[in-house]
Parts: sequence; structure tokens; C-alpha cells
Amino acid sequence: MEISCSTVKDLLPTYCEGLCSEYTKFVLDEHVTKCENCNKLQKAIKRLIKQRNIFIGLSSILIILITLTAIISCKLFIFGATAPTAIIKTVQFEMKDEKTFAYQFRLMSTNQVVNRTLMTAPDKFGHVYIQVNAGLPSPLNSPYAESKGSTRYDKEIRAVYLQGKAKKDVIVLWEKK
Repeated sequence: MEISCSTVKDLLPTYCEGLCSEYTKFVLDEHVTKCENCNKLQKAIKRLIKQRNIFIGLSSILIILITLTAIISCKLFIFGATAPTAIIKTVQFEMKDEKTFAYQFRLMSTNQVVNRTLMTAPDKFGHVYIQVNAGLPSPLNSPYAESKGSTRYDKEIRAVYLQGKAKKDVIVLWEKK
């Protein structure tokens, strides 16, 4: 079957992407092998599709790398990780009443800063667990190696613990007698 060059030009992108029917592929193959201009156009379109696919692949890799860098940066600089109790110095811990306490913790490591201090609500036994998260200094977090504040709960507190990174890394800060 004869097909015009203008029809081939319209169908070549679909053909080069592998999206046309077997019959259309057969007809275009037959024409492209006989027509030098359409053969050159087919090769040019295939080159463009290959370049586009390489660009899409490289862009995807770049997006993944940027995302991983952002995640790692957040972990290191903004959120940090729970510091082991061995590098945390309790500067001050004071129970104000049965529901309120004041605290001040300092990191003894000079290359890390306190990113945040996390506290659990009193559990069914009235136990509160405090974790100090340490991270690398950055413009996004304070340059201080300490955490200071006070916390009040609705429930009576019976014990306060400083919880390190490991489950067994616990220091008793205060227990009700």
C-alpha cells in the first residue's frame, strides 16, 4: 500500500514511540525503506526521543538526590537524634509542685547543639520521659548547647526520667517519695 510522505510525517512520532498498530508499523516500514527523506526524519525523531528519555532519567535521578539531601539535612540539622545520657548534663531539675517541673540540660559535646527537648505526657503510673535531641549547628537552629524551660501537666507526676537513645539508657531525675 502506498502512503504519502505527509501522512508518514504525521505518523512517525507515534511509530517511533512504539504506539502504533502492527499494520501501521508495516506500512511505515515499507515507506521509510524506500523514501530517503522519511528515513532521515525517522532517524532524527528516534534521536530526539532517546535524548528526551535520557533527560527524563537524569532529571529523575537529580530529583531523588535533592530529596535525599533535604531529608538527611533535616535529620542532621533540624530534628537531630536523641542524645545519649552520657553527653547530657542536668544543670537544673526542680519540681515546682506535683504537676510542674523546671529543667535545664546542657550537652557536653562541643560539636552538637540541642535541637529540641521532647517530653511524654505522664503515663498511667505518672511517669514522664524526657529526651534531648542533639544535632549539628546550622543557621536553622539555635547555636546553644542547652535546653531550658518548665512544663506543667494536668496529671500528677510521680517520676521523671531522662531517656537516652537506647531503651536501657535512662536516668532518674526525680521520683516521688
